[in-house]
Amino acid sequence: MHGFLGLSGYYRHFIQEYAKIVTPLTTLLQKNIPYVWGVEADTTFHRLKEALTTAPILILPDFSQSFTIETDASGIRIGVITLLPT
Repeated sequence: MHGFLGLSGYYRHFIQEYAKIVTPLTTLLQKNIPYVWGVEADTTFHRLKEALTTAPILILPDFSQSFTIETDASGIRIGVITLLPT
């Protein structure tokens, strides 16, 4: 569970309401709470899996087509987004 949440957490910026979606799964990892995989956890897992595998999906750009790269930088970070033609 830690591995799946870690991987999905890497993409959390691309999943709307990520924190709300994963709450039932993160609750399972708390100390002094029994780990019981129920219907809510199963539904949450499938919902998160769907969010990671359906549009919009992060893909590599097609270098045979033109595309735009927009960047933003500060003293501590850099952000990049690639805009593909539709």
